[in-house]
Amino acid sequence: MIGTMKVPRTGGSDRWDLRTIDITKVTGVHDLYFVVKGRPATNLMYFDYWMFSK
Repeated sequence: MIGTMKVPRTGGSDRWDLRTIDITKVTGVHDLYFVVKGRPATNLMYFDYWMFSK
């Protein structure tokens, strides 16, 4: 695991929120997995994009 992030509900599928975290330095080539957990009454979350930056 290189990092975790809590994502709050934004109140609708048309309301977006940008989130950032610092991650552990990793070298080499690895598979990347996103694990989403929660107990919503409807859709858990909408995921638009991700990126790495320095």
